[in-house]
Order: sequence, then structure tokens, then C-alpha cells
Amino acid sequence: MSNREYLRPKQAAERYNIDDGTLANRRVKDIGPPYVKHGGIILYPTDDFERWLAQGLRSPGTVLAEASP
Repeated sequence: MSNREYLRPKQAAERYNIDDGTLANRRVKDIGPPYVKHGGIILYPTDDFERWLAQGLRSPGTVLAEASP
């Protein structure tokens, strides 16, 4: 494998505060973060995982006006 950082599902769940069962369900439904299977072990590349998380960010529809001095 390359010099990329990889996390096992439990490690990813702890680092990103996502239940490891949720990650498993999303893998099965093919709607979760990118992963590789190496020797039967699921591994999440951290850069891809973080990109996947960022895609789920939502921006508010309104912008607050700056306060006048």
C-alpha cells in the first residue's frame, strides 16, 4: 500500500464520531465513504473519508448581516 493513512472501521468511527454500525450499513448500501478491502480487512483512506464527509456539509440559506458599530 502507499503512504496514505488508512483507518479500520472502528478507528474511523471513533475519529469521526460515526457509529461503526452505520458505516457497515452504508458500505452494504454503497452510499458510504470510499474504502478498500485488503486481505479481507476494510480500510478507509482518511483523505477520501474526509472528502466524503465534506460533501455532506450543508450551508445555511441566509447570511447574517454584519453588525453596525
